[in-house]
Amino acid sequence: MLLTTDLKAQTSCKKKTISASKLGSLCALKGISVQTALALKKKLEGPSDFDPFSWFYDILDTKDGEEIYINVFPFEEQNKIYEQALAQRYTHNQTTNKEIKALLERKIGFSHKEAQLVKLCLLLSDWITHQNTLDLENRYLCRSGQIDQIGKRASWLLDAACGIARVLNSNRKVIGFLKNLSQEVNFGVDQGGLKLAKLSVPGLGRDYIWNLVNSGFSNLNKIKEAKIEELEKFIPIRVAERLSAGFIGKEKVQHSRFNIQDSKSAVKKHRTQSSKSVGLDLVIDGSAVKDKFLVLVNRSRVSLPAKSFKYLVKLTWALFKNEGGWIHKNDFEPGENQTRYLHRLKNQIKHCLNSGQTLFENNRLGSYRLTIPERHIKLNKDTLLKNPDAEIKKMAEELVNELVNGFTVNGLNG
Repeated sequence: MLLTTDLKAQTSCKKKTISASKLGSLCALKGISVQTALALKKKLEGPSDFDPFSWFYDILDTKDGEEIYINVFPFEEQNKIYEQALAQRYTHNQTTNKEIKALLERKIGFSHKEAQLVKLCLLLSDWITHQNTLDLENRYLCRSGQIDQIGKRASWLLDAACGIARVLNSNRKVIGFLKNLSQEVNFGVDQGGLKLAKLSVPGLGRDYIWNLVNSGFSNLNKIKEAKIEELEKFIPIRVAERLSAGFIGKEKVQHSRFNIQDSKSAVKKHRTQSSKSVGLDLVIDGSAVKDKFLVLVNRSRVSLPAKSFKYLVKLTWALFKNEGGWIHKNDFEPGENQTRYLHRLKNQIKHCLNSGQTLFENNRLGSYRLTIPERHIKLNKDTLLKNPDAEIKKMAEELVNELVNGFTVNGLNG
């Protein structure tokens, strides 16, 4: 029962009061539906399951899980891509999950919903391995921003399942398994990369974490003792410097080898460029609108996809935190698609700009900078600090701290 009924005597009559059970309270706390909670409870009351794929299937096959979407193309269904992939995963039908077992024994093809479920499960299973993000984009025909959001939504449901397991006093191994799996899909790493991911170092994305882990740098003590020259073999030097700075307690690291330009010329050029965008206002609200996030450009509302929103937050963070306000493309994320994503961001907000205004500039050396004066930028601290993306939360915390140093970073009322 999600509600408990208490009979309490008050004066001369009895009054019935209703209060939430532990499970009901957990539903409210985690933000899941009653239907989802009951489905997870039923699974947890069955045999212990330590198969990640099986858990992915069952959390996605809930009321809340149905909201996690990925497109299945006609040619994938016609060629039975996911029927074959599932059969290859369970070559001897070695699963205790009744739903998956039924799919394996099916003589006809999957329905569209079943194909979508299996595709999502395969994607999440690969997401927590060392496979490159670009390879996953090409294999599952979706963008890295969507993959990241799928992982975070799955993480939320697994975290809820972990909470229900605690309420039910389930096997401690099951509780530990769900806790770890939730964290793994949140960051797209395995146990070896979790400690690195939790550091929330700006620019240290999933693929860079895997570079370090695969090169023997999953141990934080080893990273602490490593020289910058050693780390930069696997991650960009700016990220390596931030990573090292996190261990030695420095707030800023001098980029002796990679200063874009000297401080005076950077500030001068920044002021000159900013004057071109006088009147341009940016409010990074961050409120979730379905699978997008709200910003206001010149008071016009724009709902940005997760990828574009994160790029905008990084540009803002760099404006306040980096020398001259510049951020190199490799600090957005690894790979070769940063320019394409920045161009997409520019197109998504260009209808809000007045003549002569531009959102950001580049120095032709691979670095970008917002052209908005700091005093014209506002942040909704409440929503940004609650964003499911750990890197965005970390950057928001650092931007909020700039209030102490006199920067104009404001919260929004209402």
